[in-house]
Amino acid sequence: MEVHAHAHSPRKKWTHYLWEFLMLFLAVFCGFFAENQREHMIEHKREKQYIRSLINDIAKDTAHVTFLISRYDIIQAHCDSVLVNFSGFSKNESTTAAENYSRVIYGFPDFSYTDHTMQQLRNAGGLRLIRNQTAIDSIIVYDALARDITVEEGAITHFYVTLDNITNKMLSYRRMNESGSQAFTKGILGGKKNFWISTDAGNMEELYNLLYKYKETIKGFVDALAGFKDKGDRLTGFLKKEYHLK
Repeated sequence: MEVHAHAHSPRKKWTHYLWEFLMLFLAVFCGFFAENQREHMIEHKREKQYIRSLINDIAKDTAHVTFLISRYDIIQAHCDSVLVNFSGFSKNESTTAAENYSRVIYGFPDFSYTDHTMQQLRNAGGLRLIRNQTAIDSIIVYDALARDITVEEGAITHFYVTLDNITNKMLSYRRMNESGSQAFTKGILGGKKNFWISTDAGNMEELYNLLYKYKETIKGFVDALAGFKDKGDRLTGFLKKEYHLK
């Protein structure tokens, strides 16, 4: 019977096992690093998309606010005309003041905030994607200013509604219609026709006070709008510079 000798492979050194461990560790680490880098690239791309979208929203706000300021400047001018000539207006002797008052009472333009991107940043947790802390702080301040303006607009609404209510009690639309002057809201009021229902001195003083407060509220609102527009312009410039956007 033949006896076969068992062949023994040489024992591996501990350095070999260490090398295998290092190679395995390196492979896992590189895979993890590559996946992490891919996620960072995706998040950075989303960050720039949010910034571009936000800049577009600010541009819409800026255009709208520019229009609002011009309209409110006109309303202020009409208010000033009525206040300066209020004595003649109250006696139905100032056609100019009457026509200007009709334009005042016609209404005012509404402020609208383009917050589509801000809603996404809040609801989808998008703010965490913005790595620039200064950018985050500036965006939050801009958003807060917009909401403050919305609150301030409430004061304008209050004085306008109150002014409209007292106008309905003191001026007769029926008389204007019967006289053929149906374009009260288009600026035709006064002349030799007496459209006053009441010329009570107390009511007239109240009307003057409301008109004055309305004008002053608009003045403060215009200042707030100008500040909001300036903030938007500066924020846009900052974001374009930081994110290398044209």
